Amino acid sequence: MTDNNRPLRFLAWPDWTEERALGRLVALAAPLVNRPGTQLVLIRDPVNDPSEITSLESLQRAFDLRFPPQAQLDVLISDRGQPPSVLAQSCDALLTLGTEAAELIEAVGLPNLESPVQVLEVLNQKGLQIPTTGEVALSNADDHPESAPVISVIVPSRERNDKLQQLLTALTQQNLDADKFEVIICDDGSVPPIAEALSLRALPFRTNVIRQEARGPGAARNTAIRHASGAVLLFLDDDSIPGESCLSQHLTAQLQASGNTAVMGEFRLTDDNRRDSLALLIDQSSVLFPHAVLEAGRMYSTDCFRTTNCSIPKALVESVGGFDETFSVPSAEDAELGRRLKRALYTTVLYDPDISCRHDHLPNIDDLARRQQDLGWSTSYMAWRHDDYTLIVGSGSSKPTDEFWKELESNLQESVDRVEAQLSEIRDQLENEQKNTPPAQFDPGFPERVKSIGFAFFSKGLIDGHHEIQAMVQARSNAAE
Repeated sequence: MTDNNRPLRFLAWPDWTEERALGRLVALAAPLVNRPGTQLVLIRDPVNDPSEITSLESLQRAFDLRFPPQAQLDVLISDRGQPPSVLAQSCDALLTLGTEAAELIEAVGLPNLESPVQVLEVLNQKGLQIPTTGEVALSNADDHPESAPVISVIVPSRERNDKLQQLLTALTQQNLDADKFEVIICDDGSVPPIAEALSLRALPFRTNVIRQEARGPGAARNTAIRHASGAVLLFLDDDSIPGESCLSQHLTAQLQASGNTAVMGEFRLTDDNRRDSLALLIDQSSVLFPHAVLEAGRMYSTDCFRTTNCSIPKALVESVGGFDETFSVPSAEDAELGRRLKRALYTTVLYDPDISCRHDHLPNIDDLARRQQDLGWSTSYMAWRHDDYTLIVGSGSSKPTDEFWKELESNLQESVDRVEAQLSEIRDQLENEQKNTPPAQFDPGFPERVKSIGFAFFSKGLIDGHHEIQAMVQARSNAAE
């Protein structure tokens, strides 16, 4: 189809003045992102379309809204006035956006591709794969030469070998045939490396341990995904304990799903970790995860998308460029991916609490406070990156003013002593509860005190993120001058 001196080219004629049309274009071209040997060729009419600078800015904006910063797309804009039929002679397929005249499509004479799946099929036929990253540090693939996994279990991990071994043991007890799934673990910079502590020979399923420098869970999941063979991804944390039918139920739900669907199962603390009021609060509210407030069988927006006992077709994640690797801490990188899945592919989330998975984690009020601070930073960054400040100030409000930030900082400063006192009080309370019989229920004022602490630390992270973004924008401005 192509000669050896040029990439595989996909032609498109977008409406440069319509934001939604450009959004559809970049969604359709999503499989070309980060894929060497491919190029998107766009026609721009120099007479009727906006200037080249304006066109590029509009395209970049549409791209940034749907893809993470590490995403790259090779684009060639042709505005030399060539007839499309002539330009098509150097291209291999036409990406149709629904606005082209039938005569134009006929004149171009190229295969018409109307969905990202069709684009992926062409790339797969040509053997054009996204390069894998990370070092394969340990694998038992040779012990499973006939394995043809349908599900790839994706596990980022760092220096929690006991938890990870417990997860692997739980996976050996699945009622899904072992040749139907694989486990891809990404060691995110553990010292010593995870591979030195694991033995994979006895595992009945194919397992790879990929090692990378410490770059955060989002980057670790991306690395694991690039090594995954299954059509369905199942995200599990390394401190997860999936029930014996977890994988088979995810597979059934995905096979029965209509449209672009992620499936989330339950994620509750183990009984051993439900030892105090904080654990009870986490299990019964959305203070840590949204699962407790979701209704069984209901379809939700991907605003609640979390990578805890969650499955999704691999093609959907690849089609939006994976996780944003600038989230270097475990905070909102999955929610940010959910936003792009919704925007680009209208993805929804089905909640099924019958898909069991427990969380082997002992809650800690200081850890929760740090998590809220990280979430605040991530929220500032996400609001800036997506130009959506409703994440900070609520719907119907404009971008936060300088006065907003000054008032937030002032309120935070005034609350320092009160929050420290609340932290100390709750630490003592939880320590006493863990030493004695666990409470059947928390006292009525406990959630409000936890919420107050969480809001203070969230505000601190929000402010820190705002200042970092301001400094980054100023540095870019200075560099441009």
